[in-house]
Amino acid sequence: SQPIEYDTHWIDEISRTGILQEQNISVSGGGKVARYFASASYYKNDGILQTNSYERMTVRLSNDYTISRSIDAGINIGLSTFRSGNAPYAAFTAAYKAAPTIPVKNADGSYAYFPQASVANPVALLEYRDDTSRGTRIQSSAYITIKPWIRGLSFKSEIAVDWFSENVTLYEPQYYVSSMQSRSVSLLSLSRYRYVIWVWNNYFNYEKEWRKNRMNVMIGMSSEHQSSSSLAASRQ
Repeated sequence: SQPIEYDTHWIDEISRTGILQEQNISVSGGGKVARYFASASYYKNDGILQTNSYERMTVRLSNDYTISRSIDAGINIGLSTFRSGNAPYAAFTAAYKAAPTIPVKNADGSYAYFPQASVANPVALLEYRDDTSRGTRIQSSAYITIKPWIRGLSFKSEIAVDWFSENVTLYEPQYYVSSMQSRSVSLLSLSRYRYVIWVWNNYFNYEKEWRKNRMNVMIGMSSEHQSSSSLAASRQ
C-alpha cells in the first residue's frame, strides 16, 4: 500500500476561534423640567466559520419634558447600522464529507478535489463567494400627554415609526475547481429590501375613585400603516 501523503483537517482549514466584542456607554441627567438619556454601543462577532462576521453600531436618545402642570411630552430615537459577512454554511457539510487524503491546494496553486466523490472543496467554497449585507434601522417615537381641568381626565397622543433598509451584494468570480464546482461566467447580484411601519394612538382616559369603588374608562383610536419594497438585479 502507498503511504498517505496528506492528512488534511478540513474543519480546521475553514474555521477559526470566534471572537465577540461589545462596548456600551450611556449618560443620563436632567431636572424637573427636562430629562435625557443617551447611549451608544458597538457589537462585533467574528464567527467560527472564516469570512462569517457581524458588526453593528447603535445610538439611542431619549428626552422627556414637563412643559407645565398639565402637559408632558417626550421623544425617543434609535439609529443602528450593521454589516454582515454571510459565509456559505455548506462549507461545514463539505468539510465533514471531504477526504483528508487530498490537500487544500495542488502544487501548482490550484484548489484540489477528490475525483471519486462529489464533494466540493470547502476552502474554495469560502474563497470564491463574497456575500455581504449592509443595513440601517431607525426606530423613533414621540408622545404628548394633556391633563385638562377635569380631574381624573387625561389625553395622550403617541406615534412610533420603524424604518429599515438592507442592501445585499453577492459576487462570485469565474473559477474552476472541478466539473461539479465551477463557474464559467462571473456573477454579480444586488438586492435591496426596505420597509416602514408607523403606529399612531390617540386616547382619552378617565379615572375616578369614591369610597371603595374605582372606575376607569378609556376611549381611543389607533392607526397603523405598513409598507415594504424589494428590488433585485443580477448580471453574469
